[in-house]
Amino acid sequence: MKSFRDVTLQERTDDKLAYLASRVAVGDAEGLFIEAGELEQAVVDALSPACDDHGPTERALRGLSRAAAATYLATRQGQHGEDGFKAAGDALDQVARLDLPRELAVRAPEGYIHYALDPFGYALAARHYARDVGARRAKHAVVLGIRSIGTGISALVSTALGANSGFTLRPRGEPGSRAIRVTDTLLQALLTRLRDGGDVLIVDEGPGATGETFLCVAAWLRRLGVDSARIVLFPSSLHPPGLATEQVREFFERSRHYPAPDETDRVARVCDRFALDEVEDLSAGRWRSVVSGAGNQPCVPRHERLKFRARGPGGQRYLVRFAGLGRAGAETGLRATRLGSVGWGPE
Repeated sequence: MKSFRDVTLQERTDDKLAYLASRVAVGDAEGLFIEAGELEQAVVDALSPACDDHGPTERALRGLSRAAAATYLATRQGQHGEDGFKAAGDALDQVARLDLPRELAVRAPEGYIHYALDPFGYALAARHYARDVGARRAKHAVVLGIRSIGTGISALVSTALGANSGFTLRPRGEPGSRAIRVTDTLLQALLTRLRDGGDVLIVDEGPGATGETFLCVAAWLRRLGVDSARIVLFPSSLHPPGLATEQVREFFERSRHYPAPDETDRVARVCDRFALDEVEDLSAGRWRSVVSGAGNQPCVPRHERLKFRARGPGGQRYLVRFAGLGRAGAETGLRATRLGSVGWGPE
């Protein structure tokens, strides 16, 4: 059985900045986007261990994440992105001049490592929302990203909408009693933005096993006087939280929500590139039907990596498996190559 854990990686800030600069130099828009979100998450968590703030450092980091998101969007839409990379490089230079912690605790974004979460789906969800409410109202939306993975994808949502208002939050406390704590500076900045009358978009992966994160932020907003009709959820799916309380289930059922749609052509594009056909989805336990004697083997379908079997031009079988996005995916691929080269794994 494969189980996942909350992974925190210790990184030197200078190394993180250097790697971001290398993504700009080589034109890696996806890596730039993912790494910028990780940097913002880690620095803000380090500077705000007890409550979230909205000072010059937080604003500069948000600017970098938005510039990276704009570059990622441009390249995903077939544009070259030279202007975006330049803007991201300028934003990175501004961040590098700040007084930052020497070391960072980076929370690895599970969605990019395990669950094949496609961040572009959030841009599509944002456009769906903008069509429903109109471009003018969409630009007045306040976008709240929930750290960790919500850091980057909230920058993507706000960029896709052309909305300038955005903050990140970290729910604090033990499961079952999480709370939002912010400084007066952030609170006043948020209340000022809310006076425009726009919606408040809560962006995160999930809803996860309990759905508690979305509920926690929404309850905090209601205590600030935000009408429930103005609160909009941007989750990765509408799967009901398996361990949610009745209160949470009712909250999700009555809330406005725009889930990120799955990118259905990713596997097809990969297989076309390698001239593979007869593609079979073996995810979610389906592998048991093609592996001899595995019909009764236990599995946890929601926790399996995406995997597909395909046939090559010569009739040979290939396994197409999600390895991860950004640096995590590159490292997984390198590790698999090395294991295969010494006979400890498939080629």
